[in-house]
Amino acid sequence: MIATERIAGLDTLRGLGILLVVMSHSGFGGDWMLYASIIHVPIFYLVAGYLFKDEATYGAMLSEKLRRIVVPYLFYSLLGLGVYVVGNCLLLHKPFDGGHFDVLSAERYQLPYIASLWFFESIFWCFVIFGLVRRAVADQRLVAAIVLLLGIVGWTLSRTASLPLSIDTSLSWLPLFYVGNLLRRIDVGSRLLQGKYAIAGAVTAIAGAILYVAAGCRPGYCYNVILGNVLLNVVLTMAVTLGMLALCCRVGRVPLLSFLGRNTLTIFAGHQVVGIMFVCGLKSIGVEVDGGVMPWLIVLVTIAGALAIGWIVRKVAPLLIGER
Repeated sequence: MIATERIAGLDTLRGLGILLVVMSHSGFGGDWMLYASIIHVPIFYLVAGYLFKDEATYGAMLSEKLRRIVVPYLFYSLLGLGVYVVGNCLLLHKPFDGGHFDVLSAERYQLPYIASLWFFESIFWCFVIFGLVRRAVADQRLVAAIVLLLGIVGWTLSRTASLPLSIDTSLSWLPLFYVGNLLRRIDVGSRLLQGKYAIAGAVTAIAGAILYVAAGCRPGYCYNVILGNVLLNVVLTMAVTLGMLALCCRVGRVPLLSFLGRNTLTIFAGHQVVGIMFVCGLKSIGVEVDGGVMPWLIVLVTIAGALAIGWIVRKVAPLLIGER
């Protein structure tokens, strides 16, 4: 079993993931982003599954996740609303459009602002649903079967009838969440988290990414609209994600990436707020935001802004970002 203290490799993996997420939001494109897209969201489900642990009661676990995930989600949603009202309505004198803040929107390609924080919702539902399954079923093989069935339901819904609050997204990636939790409980997972399979992980990640792109697999928006062969997409995503986990656990702590990894939710949410404000501000004064050095500038500004927001909130009201 892996000890419960912080594992440097997990921080590095999450740091890499959140950096790639911010870069993809900031206008980076090209073939290399297709390779990056195979992991820059799924790794968070894998790590979240590993970090899942049974509290004394289901209520205790739920309370903890409400504090750690839902409260920050509400805080950043209201912060985004404030930024929108000030920038769009007061400064630009445009009418208020409540559709931007429709929390029940199931739209996947033109997301309102609240839904752009879908990651909070999806991870929360993974903890809620997996916690229920773990407590209702004792046989681990049956747990695995139920989780896989829920994943199939999620992948089917993502193509036919998307659900609000990112419920279908959480179902789609619940199997990867389960794999992460399984690593916590088996010997091979212990060795993997200790960096024992770094070379095999690197080979798996490279080969899987090449096959992923060559086969035309693509993740749709919010990673719940899978384009191409679903089974192949999922298998390759799991393979590459596990490979990167093995590699990062061997590498251990990487100062900048580890720091980003420890502040993932703060950076993700703050980046959404600052990024929207910064890009819209540039466009309003006629600045071209595509190409050149602009994507790098947007990355730097939005990460810096996200960290500044997080630092201020930690000083004033840490509960708002899920901290005691």
